[in-house]
Amino acid sequence: MVFIMHEIIEGNKLNKNQLRAVAENGENIAVNAGAGSGKTKTILSKVIYLLNQNVDPSKILIMCFANKPARELRRRLHAMCDD
Repeated sequence: MVFIMHEIIEGNKLNKNQLRAVAENGENIAVNAGAGSGKTKTILSKVIYLLNQNVDPSKILIMCFANKPARELRRRLHAMCDD
């Protein structure tokens, strides 16, 4: 499995703010940023990070407030898991 802090996710390295969001240890984390800023990549990276920390996948909840981003997040997560 990928160790998120040292790997490139979807062809790009995470920036300082993305790394900080991924490494945050709170139970509830909100990602709020402008279009094209890498929110989905950050969320995908957080999921990988949690899985590497042996978090039970059934305990991970990702909420999107629109169908299109939810489908895109699901597609990208499945693509990463198939690799």
